[in-house]
Amino acid sequence: MPGAGLRNALANEVKLAPVQQFPPDFFTSLHSNRFGQRCGHVYIEPRPLILGANRLYFERVSFLHNGKLDYTLTDFKRNPVENEMSLPDAKIQGSLFDVPVLTAELFDQKNRYRLFREKILPALYRMREGLCSLYCDNNGRPGIEPVILAATSLLQFMEKAPDRQAAELVKLHLGWKYAMDLEMGYAGFHPTSLVKFRNRLLENDAYRVVFDGLLKELREAGLVKTKRKERLDSTHVLGAVAKMSRLEVVRETLRLFLEDVQRNHRNSTLPEWAVLEARYLDSQIAWHRLGQEGLKEKFHQAGCDALGLIEWLRTQPEELRESKPARLLQRVFDEQYELDGDEVRRRKTEASGVVQNPHDPDVQWATKDLAKTKQWEGYKVQIAETVAEDGQAKDKGEPTEQFITEITTTEAIASDLDGRKRVENNQREQGDGAHQN
Repeated sequence: MPGAGLRNALANEVKLAPVQQFPPDFFTSLHSNRFGQRCGHVYIEPRPLILGANRLYFERVSFLHNGKLDYTLTDFKRNPVENEMSLPDAKIQGSLFDVPVLTAELFDQKNRYRLFREKILPALYRMREGLCSLYCDNNGRPGIEPVILAATSLLQFMEKAPDRQAAELVKLHLGWKYAMDLEMGYAGFHPTSLVKFRNRLLENDAYRVVFDGLLKELREAGLVKTKRKERLDSTHVLGAVAKMSRLEVVRETLRLFLEDVQRNHRNSTLPEWAVLEARYLDSQIAWHRLGQEGLKEKFHQAGCDALGLIEWLRTQPEELRESKPARLLQRVFDEQYELDGDEVRRRKTEASGVVQNPHDPDVQWATKDLAKTKQWEGYKVQIAETVAEDGQAKDKGEPTEQFITEITTTEAIASDLDGRKRVENNQREQGDGAHQN
């Protein structure tokens, strides 16, 4: 079977020197490094479904006339996969140096950190199997305990702490150490570990694991009834992107696309590459010195360049045509320009839902009222919350029986009626139901 020798090499990380032949379509890409022939090394990206690897490095590669790839494999190594980490060992028992042992008298029965340790932390450990599925069993360096990262995420939401402050609190705050059952000398972790943990949840479509797990615990404890009354409300969420003009959106989209072309080593097939590189990759425009006519000229020029690139894409491989930067380029062009015969013209008005920033194309502009007194660029979130049986709100500081049972993010321009339907659908998928007001 083609690739068996490579697969064994992947498992053993050994040096091999065989000569093998494969059809050219066995690999998705083949590129030399920046030093080319002088260094004599190339890297090949195999098709993941065949080899299950990221990239392989070879000493020599050459193409034969019979349409097959002939290469000598030496000094083999695999390019490390981003965020590849092995499963950490579970904490089986406590120690005399755990903060709950040393400082138990500091936290009374009503203390929120004690409640977190006694109610929330055990629930998180019961979800550990689901969190562990996001890690490799025995590959990569040992990861940070996922339950600790999940607990830290909850605590930082409670205390409104950003990542850097949250990482510091894990290291220095007795309450946080008590809540997570940590040892006094636990040194914590780097703030970026929280970012990588959230990315891991998103990439594996596991972003609801903790929320749904805690909601299940509340239902089993009888604190959230299956058939209940709820209220539903929406609020806005600001996108974490810079505000851009229409011209900046187009130019930044072009820059991202050209960077992708360069990254895939397709720039040599682009006739106008040198001009486009100088115009969008290497240029720094003094925007404050441009008048209205200069801005109009730049906008028209960007539209013509975008159209030229879209036409060039039709002659390129499917993987480049269907890439995210390519689809984004087509979308932004359609939103900002229209064709009058062969002439590219600027659209007079923007439709709702257009790209506001190419770094997060889903961010949309929206307003709450016709007077546009409250407007934002981002998303809208629908929140469902239980209602007390007597319908009376609790005084500030009193224990509440109200819980958030669903959070659904929608497009900024989505109506509240559409948002309510999505909330109800999500609750049905989770086996939950409620009567909403």
